[in-house]
Amino acid sequence: DFGEAIRLNPKDAVAYSNRGLAWKNKGDVDKAITDFGEAIRLNPEDATAYANRGNARSRKREYKEAIADYNEAIRLNPNLAEVYQSRGIAWMYQDDKTKAIADFNEVIRRIPTYSGAYTNRALAWSFKGDKERAIADYTEAIRLDPKVVYAHNGLAWLWATSADGEFRDGTKAVASATQACELTMWKDWNSLSTLAAAFAETGDFKSAVKWAEKSLELAPESRKKTARLYLDLYESGKSFREGK
Repeated sequence: DFGEAIRLNPKDAVAYSNRGLAWKNKGDVDKAITDFGEAIRLNPEDATAYANRGNARSRKREYKEAIADYNEAIRLNPNLAEVYQSRGIAWMYQDDKTKAIADFNEVIRRIPTYSGAYTNRALAWSFKGDKERAIADYTEAIRLDPKVVYAHNGLAWLWATSADGEFRDGTKAVASATQACELTMWKDWNSLSTLAAAFAETGDFKSAVKWAEKSLELAPESRKKTARLYLDLYESGKSFREGK
């Protein structure tokens, strides 16, 4: 239908933008980027088209190009909070946690109840080594939305695997990881992997091995090697520690 709208009016920027979204949802990111580009050519002031192209480029892991699009979207419309969120995630993939945190701060300033921004900022704090702030942000994300899986999982992983013993708490890790597994119907390999790490931290390696095996079974091919390494570690009676 969007194609027919474009045939009838080749200068319809909105039709190109909408068709781009349809292509992206179908998984054809290259065609989506082309359509967003045409929408931008026809209407260079459309901040949403830049944001959508940035999201498509992020899907292709073209983070530098995506950030350029997010920058332009924000220049055209500084009030698009979701674009700050997307740019913050892109900065994370570019390994610039400071800029990522600045963007997540902006999202939280504009939408204080947005749990996803707290979850992402917690991850950034964790990568920067500030476990205390990470725990605070994960906790706030869960307060705002008790069903936010990534916050439960992130908090459990920190409590289970932190290299700093001050922040490790196996009992809390098991409880939080169990919550993540329940929310994902026990079908998410990553949450199951975190549960295994949590049990290992408590010294219950039988349970750790059980859930690590299930995690390995469900893990995508690209992550099976990592899942296997975790399983081998727990079978040898050792816990996982970040950075080691």
